[in-house]
Amino acid sequence: MKNSSEVDMAVKINVRPKLIVLALHGMAMHGSTFDALKETLAAENILVVAPDLPGYGMQCLAKSAKCTFRSEASLELVEAQIKSIKDKHPDVPLILLGESLGGALAIDYASRNPSEINGLILSAPALSFRALAGLKLAPKLLLSVLDPATKLQLKAFIEKNSSDNFADGQVVLQDKSSRKTTSLRELLRIRSFLSRAKSEVSNLSPDLPILVLHGSADKIISLRGSEFLVNHSTSSNKKLEVFCGAGHLLLEVKQPRAEVISAIDSWLTDIKQSKSVLPSFQTNDDNLSNAIVLRK
Repeated sequence: MKNSSEVDMAVKINVRPKLIVLALHGMAMHGSTFDALKETLAAENILVVAPDLPGYGMQCLAKSAKCTFRSEASLELVEAQIKSIKDKHPDVPLILLGESLGGALAIDYASRNPSEINGLILSAPALSFRALAGLKLAPKLLLSVLDPATKLQLKAFIEKNSSDNFADGQVVLQDKSSRKTTSLRELLRIRSFLSRAKSEVSNLSPDLPILVLHGSADKIISLRGSEFLVNHSTSSNKKLEVFCGAGHLLLEVKQPRAEVISAIDSWLTDIKQSKSVLPSFQTNDDNLSNAIVLRK
């Protein structure tokens, strides 16, 4: 069944889409946080499908809902979404996009299913947390150790670290569908999954085009993680775009930066022409500097 966002974008794209992007959201977010990106790319006849991952978004509004990260259920959802997309549009190139935790999911899925997608876009892919200490768990720290299921508030963390733009952080806080709590148990589960995703980087297909986006002022995910990805991926078509002064969220915001959209657009221009067309930026381990672009 199509979710409402997919139906809305399908209405705006009146002809066969040139390209389809399956977008995976971050830890506190949900599918609709990609709405601005959907609108922007729909104008170029690119369909963005962005579901809520299990334990997020509308699924968490009920008091009895189980709101927690579940890696295997999330990967099963990705698999089901890709099957559905391919059934409807078998000849349209498919790009898997993930921001933050969604980036780790995208890496894990792509490493195990290299023939199912035509490219990866990873925005601040979460291969490790930079600021777990910044969560400021006290005064519930001791209680959370004794009971790992204790709810920990994320509001202050989101406000201070989610974006370099104060307004974007406020949008997340005011969004009823965004997650405002976590637990030590969930954080440990996420940390374990991030380690697993990091180990899968070297297993990504050498033929898979990869675009990595990262803000230089990201307070949650270190830029070193994206540099690790570029250095350890065997892809001969990889690129890291670093945006000076930008914070963590680049795509799940009310209005993505023009330079971020430009970077994606120029990369997709090559991808959407044909499944077999790869981006023009080719790199190897002896010349990785060519794969890193600093945007001021």
